[in-house]
Amino acid sequence: MNRGISRICFIHAGTHKTASTYIQDRLLRNSGILRSHGLEYNFKGLPERRHKSIAMNAKAGSLDLLERHLMRNARSDGNILISAEQFTAPFSNLETVEAAKKLVRSAGYELRIVIFIRPQLEYMNSRYVQECKRFYHALRFNDYVKRYTGGASQDIFDYEDFLGELARSGLCTFLPFGKNHGDPFCQLAQVLELPPELVERLLPASGNAHNAQPGAKGVWLARYVTRQMRSKGVDSRSLSNTTKIIPKIAKTHGWDADRFYGFSKGLARETRRHYRRSNRKFARIAWGLPWNDMFPPALHDPNVFRPSSEAELATMTSYADEVLRYLASKNKKMAREITSCLVAA
Repeated sequence: MNRGISRICFIHAGTHKTASTYIQDRLLRNSGILRSHGLEYNFKGLPERRHKSIAMNAKAGSLDLLERHLMRNARSDGNILISAEQFTAPFSNLETVEAAKKLVRSAGYELRIVIFIRPQLEYMNSRYVQECKRFYHALRFNDYVKRYTGGASQDIFDYEDFLGELARSGLCTFLPFGKNHGDPFCQLAQVLELPPELVERLLPASGNAHNAQPGAKGVWLARYVTRQMRSKGVDSRSLSNTTKIIPKIAKTHGWDADRFYGFSKGLARETRRHYRRSNRKFARIAWGLPWNDMFPPALHDPNVFRPSSEAELATMTSYADEVLRYLASKNKKMAREITSCLVAA
């Protein structure tokens, strides 16, 4: 089906840790008024109110779910928006992008991809915290950084290597992410060509749409729990219901106000130096400006936590037992193995 190319299929494709949850929540809360202004943001035929399944289908090498979603919206005369940060990985492959472009065009749309870019130090720090709080690993921060700067097979923080082909395709708008660049929802709204007076009237995101950082103590606790589990042979990556427990404890004790920051000034300089050439090339293609014009370098003091006394260690390990009991209650088949990791056991 090709109704003539008068509509746009926008795909907001990430990257991870660039306020996607906030953006998606606000889009959902305002989907009705957006529809009345010619922008469809819906989940027709999808199992949940998310577009993640379409992105994961693309990551697996298929665009079937994208095609079905477009067909379910075929009678709409407006543009359509699909938002899932998981699109970043499949869209790093230009063959997938070209296939998506062809598919979208056959449904009567032009394809436009939108991706937020965050400077490496902020992005690495944020992803490290996210992976720790989900018990993916217990790496020290320096080791996490050097896993990529030391020659990783796919370095997601090297934008020229990871997204350079997409940048050269002319199909993607790259938006700079950070405090200096304003509200990311408003940045996206501008690309979507929504009138500023409309954006001002839209409902704000709900209160739980922000993924608060669990702070330096939260990161220490998550790593400690992961080490405990792995010492007893528990595969911490295979657990379910892992996303809420560390943030919940952190919020209860006010740790989220004391944000984790892993970069020493020396490691920060090394990391910037490592990506300098790549960043220069990418910024020239994406924005026609020097990288430092988009992201002026800033130095921050590191903020990590280690128990300073036996009493503080005992308190923190009691929280670790609380986490382990929660995980055991949510993972019945592994409950015995997880319970064996209790510090007091």
